[in-house]
Amino acid sequence: MPEASGTDQLAARIAATKPKVAAVLAAVKQRSPKATVVVEYPSVVPDDGAKCRPSVPIADQDVNYLRDTTKKLNTMLADTARAAKVTYADTYTPTVGHGMYRSSAVRFVEPLTTGVAAPAHPDAKGHFVMALSVIEPFIN
Repeated sequence: MPEASGTDQLAARIAATKPKVAAVLAAVKQRSPKATVVVEYPSVVPDDGAKCRPSVPIADQDVNYLRDTTKKLNTMLADTARAAKVTYADTYTPTVGHGMYRSSAVRFVEPLTTGVAAPAHPDAKGHFVMALSVIEPFIN
């Protein structure tokens, strides 16, 4: 969310990260021209603005901001990947509705409160679904 100064620090960080991502992609292509590089983040909060609590301690008003920030990050990554002419896989869309706020039977992303080693990161189901998204551009 914007700070009291009115500056959205996360949006500023995304913008500042774009040239770094571009440099990494260029370096990978230079060192390994046949390498496949795929970038994107999954959905972790409700895409429709629904509440996360009580399973995830995020204020209701922050859910939309976090979702929109993830989408801004993914847009930057997609644009940078396209400019670098590397493969881009949409791992966000297939994970919508399976974020960390859902029950363990449905979610693809570990919640913040489970005590797992990697909170807010994909679980085994999430990795599987994301892997399918990664290989899909190569089989179609």
